[in-house]
Amino acid sequence: MRLVAFIAVGIVAWGLVTGAAYGQSPRLTGDDSYAGPPELAVTGTAATRIAGGRQYVPPGALPPGEAEIQPEDVEQALGLVPFDHWAYDAVEMLMEQGIIIGYPNTGFHGDRPLTRYEFAMAISRLLARLEAADFRAGGPGAPGPPGAAGAAGAQGPVGPQGAAGPQGEPGLAGPPGPGPTDEEIAEVIDGLVREFGDEMDTIREHLDVKGDRLADFDRRLRIIEEGDLFPRITGLVDYRIGTVCAPIDLDHEFDALTMVVGLEGYIGGDDTYGRISLKMADGREPLAALGVEVGEVTGPYAPPGDSPDPQLGYLGNDIYLDEAWVSFSTDWLCDATWTIGRQFQAYGLGLVVNNERLSQQGIHCQINPVFVDDLHFEGFFGGANTGFLSEPWSTNNDGYGSVYLEYRRPRWSLGVPYLINGYSTDRQTGEQYDEEAWGVDCWWNYAGNKDLYVEYAQQRGHANRHIFQRDGNSYPDALIVVLDIISTNELELTGIMTDVHAEYDIIYSSLHPYYELLCDPGGRRTLPYERWLRRPLTMTNLEVWGGQGTWHFADGAYPLDVFYYDVSANSDWWEDSPLDAVRYDQLYGARLRHEFSDRVECSLTWAHQEPANSTTDPESNLLQFRTTLNF
Repeated sequence: MRLVAFIAVGIVAWGLVTGAAYGQSPRLTGDDSYAGPPELAVTGTAATRIAGGRQYVPPGALPPGEAEIQPEDVEQALGLVPFDHWAYDAVEMLMEQGIIIGYPNTGFHGDRPLTRYEFAMAISRLLARLEAADFRAGGPGAPGPPGAAGAAGAQGPVGPQGAAGPQGEPGLAGPPGPGPTDEEIAEVIDGLVREFGDEMDTIREHLDVKGDRLADFDRRLRIIEEGDLFPRITGLVDYRIGTVCAPIDLDHEFDALTMVVGLEGYIGGDDTYGRISLKMADGREPLAALGVEVGEVTGPYAPPGDSPDPQLGYLGNDIYLDEAWVSFSTDWLCDATWTIGRQFQAYGLGLVVNNERLSQQGIHCQINPVFVDDLHFEGFFGGANTGFLSEPWSTNNDGYGSVYLEYRRPRWSLGVPYLINGYSTDRQTGEQYDEEAWGVDCWWNYAGNKDLYVEYAQQRGHANRHIFQRDGNSYPDALIVVLDIISTNELELTGIMTDVHAEYDIIYSSLHPYYELLCDPGGRRTLPYERWLRRPLTMTNLEVWGGQGTWHFADGAYPLDVFYYDVSANSDWWEDSPLDAVRYDQLYGARLRHEFSDRVECSLTWAHQEPANSTTDPESNLLQFRTTLNF
């Protein structure tokens, strides 16, 4: 019911914002976590809204995209317009006024009827022509004065009928009739647009698809021409410095450094691509959702007096293998792209599958299309948890499998993610528990440039216990809704709603994203700043309403992001949540950004967490300067 109700709210919101001007869809977050070179970014899909629009995929072979559309097929499908249709006279009148141009050497009353497709193409050219300039012809000029008549002679007697003489000169033309008025011309154009509006939408849709395919081909050709052959050095340096978790002063300063360095490129041509990279983080980092992960500083390498913390790991420098994979395409039984090795994966908005926290070893398959056009398949089979150097036969490994089926159209998509076997544990008593979940995600591009994303998920199996039956619900669920409200060149506003049941807790999902702790969280009270400043806040047992706005001032050179979240609890059961209660129920802040080049961005962020009870918890503030370098 929650899903149906919120979709209804989205439809109402669509009616309120349809009239907004066109612009670019907003980035939801400011995350710059690196997963590949910027030129390989996939934009405009639901997956890009996770981790701040920085989801990447290996290039592989060119996607087939939409089926080739031949004009004659379209014309036949759209049908012929009979000669007695009023549109012929209407278009002929517009041609006489110089407003529209027909086919060479013909008008619109030729020797064959025209298709609705041809009418729609002509009207599309008309509208584009009127946008560029006013091509309407002026009215007729005033007629010249008639010449003087000669004097009449005397009438003679009637003679016999003679032979017919030559034809005399034609008489003077009468004054021209009045031409159509501007209102009449506008009425004719509006009538034609209403009559052939569906065909014009079809043409625009086909042109958009072909434009996307051409842009994708151009991007891949540029990559090959620029010589992106293995090895090419790539990476990220992300440095943050500031004061946090207290009134802003110099007694609570911090600095944090994240680095990724790797090699990638095409291997032996343009069909196989590979990447290997190492990642380092120098602060407290909750790398593992289940506690301390192999690879975090342990034993003699840990700082003196420090001990492992199942929530925080260790304080020290953590270096681990971030990615190591190769990708290639095959056409054995169908066109497919395979990625083998340690890699990232995410379906939709990631409630069911998203391993942004830590990559997994396995085999990923993409089939596009499968069975029918516009139907796409993805699947991943491999390990659920691996060591930092990715030992292939580690006893700490567990089988993992997921699939995703999506029907994708240019303006909407519908997908079904299914977690077959997620993380699991074996008890000494012989009991075995496995994660299992499914979901539905949809995307709708409306009003030209706005997007609505919705994902609903239900957990059917838990990693360490049977699903509890709380409040009569045997299977906990979760919901994310992301709605573009305003999207212009100057202003962007996006609403966000997340609602996660108290016992919904999937290890490799958006509930456990990658982030770093910038200060001691003070038990389980404060919300980590990077968790809600980089991405939509999604956490077990929380209901969150809020959003992000971006104002592009100074001609877009200095985007200003503004954040706000209202946080409330779903229940009083906190065993699966990183929190022990809602101690801070209002989160807000602002970030000013500036790109010095396409590789370097700096930002200044202020953020605040308002305590639910000021007598037990103090205010929390962040002031941070950040520099990010991609190479």
